[in-house]
Amino acid sequence: MGQTVKVRSPINIALIKYWGKADEKNVLPTTTSLSLTLSDLWTETTISPNERTIFTLNNQPMNADEIQRLNPVLSHFSNTPFSIQTFNNFPTAAGLASSASGVAALTVALDRFFKTGFSFDQLVDITRVGSGSAVRSLVDGFALWHQEGHVSSLPNPFPDWRMLIVVVSKEKKAISSRDAMKITQKTAPSYPSWIQQSDVDLKEMLRAIQEKDPHAVGQIMERNSEALHAVMKDSQPSIIYQQATSLAILAFVKSLRKTIPFLYTTMDAGPNVKILVQAQDVEHVQRLLEQTFSCTVMVSRIGGKADEI
Repeated sequence: MGQTVKVRSPINIALIKYWGKADEKNVLPTTTSLSLTLSDLWTETTISPNERTIFTLNNQPMNADEIQRLNPVLSHFSNTPFSIQTFNNFPTAAGLASSASGVAALTVALDRFFKTGFSFDQLVDITRVGSGSAVRSLVDGFALWHQEGHVSSLPNPFPDWRMLIVVVSKEKKAISSRDAMKITQKTAPSYPSWIQQSDVDLKEMLRAIQEKDPHAVGQIMERNSEALHAVMKDSQPSIIYQQATSLAILAFVKSLRKTIPFLYTTMDAGPNVKILVQAQDVEHVQRLLEQTFSCTVMVSRIGGKADEI
């Protein structure tokens, strides 16, 4: 155990989605997913020596359920008392991957604090049992979380990309991603075909990245996102995260493509819309969205990984 350690982890937004586990115990996904980290939206976790173990999230004590979800990660480290303070600079539990960035930051911070010296593959295994998608915040570039559980990455050949986060709602989701994907996997008749299409999307996405074709990346990203929300809607009962404003924003962005060709959307398990855009168009698009929908639009550069600061 050492002195105070502070780790910052970016959120990651999936371009090819993860939705369902093939192995619940080991948290192995039914499909390989691919994401990009956002360096300006992050979780910061500080671990300090303390007389008793204390957990806080955004300056408030964590509840018992939140702490219990961390036990699979904590079990790999010493039970020596410590203080964990976690802060998100974005809305928590609102479909913006806060659990992913949070668990990635926690695992790396614990490893540094206790000086355990786990290998990268070991950190991936530990992180994964806390939050599967968190492993994608451990690497920079295009992060691939493979069906077998390991993580790899590809360099991002698009340095002028930015991502806009249109905040439709900051409220906590009525149903968690973890619970929702279980329902979809068990009840959606279209789930097997969704898995097959996801594999097709991934292969086409990897080809588009290799060929440095930004429009193909954007088009495949949109298609994969639309398929995710369709299979969730096919669940029993239907799982619908998109709100009327979400749908209006998606339509608005498509109309803007007549004058701003590179503008593509994706959505995760929440109402907030993410938009890939070139740096030169950020201010214009941000202003149009804020004026039209009276909503907050956050802007982030692409890149970064969970690391000590």
